[in-house]
Amino acid sequence: AGIRAKMNPGTGAMNVFTIKQATVAYAKFLLGKFKDKKIKIAIGHDNRFHGDSFSMTAAEVLSSYGIESYLPKDNVLSSTPFISQAIQRCKLDGGIIITASHNPKEDNGYKVYNDFGGQLLPEDTEVIAKNMNDIEDILNIDIKVNKDLIKYFDKKVTDDYVSDLLNNIPIHPELEKIVEFAYTPLHG
Repeated sequence: AGIRAKMNPGTGAMNVFTIKQATVAYAKFLLGKFKDKKIKIAIGHDNRFHGDSFSMTAAEVLSSYGIESYLPKDNVLSSTPFISQAIQRCKLDGGIIITASHNPKEDNGYKVYNDFGGQLLPEDTEVIAKNMNDIEDILNIDIKVNKDLIKYFDKKVTDDYVSDLLNNIPIHPELEKIVEFAYTPLHG
């Protein structure tokens, strides 16, 4: 449901040009799937380098195709589950998360989601891959940004997500034992 690679120049790496290429391909997929509908997409990123600029680039590309994007307020980092829940809660048509999950810190990635908040199925990603391959010159992808189509989630969407997390954490006050654990966010 996405791509991951080192952040470097070149067509086989993650950079602003490959983000544009992937987003143009995703936009064409969405326009083919949701004909005659105002398409709305969630976009987020984790704490990897360039996540904020990659997610804004994706929003700008989508806006040039008439697709409305919703990012966390001020384009701050967000978790992958937040984007999935936002798609469901806000009844959006899909989403993009800029993350390379557990890959090394030199990597970044681009994952696409469906209107249920889940990763796209292979038959959908094959269409996107074909659309990517049809772009001959990724260095000169022309976009006309429509800032009116780049929006931010209401605070309530974030608050609801945090509330759901806190309300679903199992708490057992009857346990007197102190549990020790290690937290490792890996690279993302």
